[in-house]
Amino acid sequence: MLTKITTTNFRKLENRTFEFTPGLNVIRGANEQGKSTLLEAFAYTLGGVKACRDELDELVTWGKAANSLEVTSEFSFAGTTYTVTRSKRGAEITYPGGRVTGQNECTSFFERLFGVDMKTIGKSSGDDTPEQAAI
Repeated sequence: MLTKITTTNFRKLENRTFEFTPGLNVIRGANEQGKSTLLEAFAYTLGGVKACRDELDELVTWGKAANSLEVTSEFSFAGTTYTVTRSKRGAEITYPGGRVTGQNECTSFFERLFGVDMKTIGKSSGDDTPEQAAI
């Protein structure tokens, strides 16, 4: 269960924190308000740019330095709570009894944990293209 996402200069989500409660959470808003961007921000924490529809320079808020982008998410999976922070400067996962650091190491950790390639995760975030809609 996703409990929290904090974004810094991720697309239009400059400095935002979203907290989720147990049960169904509905994200609602007009077009171009950041709903898909929020989903993509979570995908970014799991797989970095590999899980996103665009390159890093396109993910950072317009006019901001690429190294200012950072996303942190907190979620539980299979009874374990994970906190992951990812930015251009690096990536880190913490969980009870463990810590993983490094961009590739964190991506590989989540690929093994979920049993899915991060490119597949990327296809499920953001705007649907015909290829994505088929998934």
